[in-house]
Amino acid sequence: MTRIGETLFKGIVGFLTLLYCLIRFLGWKLKLPASPLLIAITGFLGGIFSTGTGMSSIPIIWLLGSTDISPTRFRLTTATFVFLNGLLSLAGLILTGIFKLYYLTNLLFYLPALMIGLCIGLFNGKKLSDEQLEKVTLIYFGIIGLFVLFQIIHK
Repeated sequence: MTRIGETLFKGIVGFLTLLYCLIRFLGWKLKLPASPLLIAITGFLGGIFSTGTGMSSIPIIWLLGSTDISPTRFRLTTATFVFLNGLLSLAGLILTGIFKLYYLTNLLFYLPALMIGLCIGLFNGKKLSDEQLEKVTLIYFGIIGLFVLFQIIHK
């Protein structure tokens, strides 16, 4: 199997993420049907991104952002995708010996902040209009794209 370098892969992910955010901020939207083939491709990319970068949600955001679904369905689909992808990725990392149990200690430190963030997100998510929710999501993913590119530049 062909492998590309980590730096190149992260650069591609960061660039595509920024490009997607820019296109959406300009008001452009690809109208893609949520076909079985497109969903399969998204799942495939989500698996690569999850185990390759830890960012499994980027492909599903690209797909769902290109379809006409409600913000509620967008959030529920994304959350379900990321959850299932995370479970499968974790199982794969454990089976290949990459994941070690001592990594779980990090989770103990992240868990309180995660729970607080989830509560704040649930509380504020109900207050946002569809347009505001999309803008917040695009800003968030734009920052991720910039962060990934910044890491490459400052390596």
